[in-house]
Amino acid sequence: MQAYQAGSEEAFERLVEAYSGAVYGLLTRFLGPSPEREDLVQEVFLRVIRAREHYQPSARFTTWLYRIVFNLAVNQSERARPKAALAGAGPERSALEELEDVRAEDPARDLERLDVASA
Repeated sequence: MQAYQAGSEEAFERLVEAYSGAVYGLLTRFLGPSPEREDLVQEVFLRVIRAREHYQPSARFTTWLYRIVFNLAVNQSERARPKAALAGAGPERSALEELEDVRAEDPARDLERLDVASA
């Protein structure tokens, strides 16, 4: 990465060659078999290009690169969530609905029975 920072385009090509498989694998782990993975790999390396001047070699390059991958995967997941709701994935159940016992009778029916029995 330091050679790329110094202006070597060949160094960037070596970075892409060396790490694109790992980036693809991480995106698969984070997002599952998403059809956008290849585009996201390109986006990761575009972010590397944009951040080239700001890169500080205080940690390993892979730590920095994998953080970019993680952030991109989180952003992608957040963007996909509203689309899933619009696509008919159904409304999410509230915590109270999840606790509801569907086998229990409706309390209103019990009151109606008592009302009819007392009349």
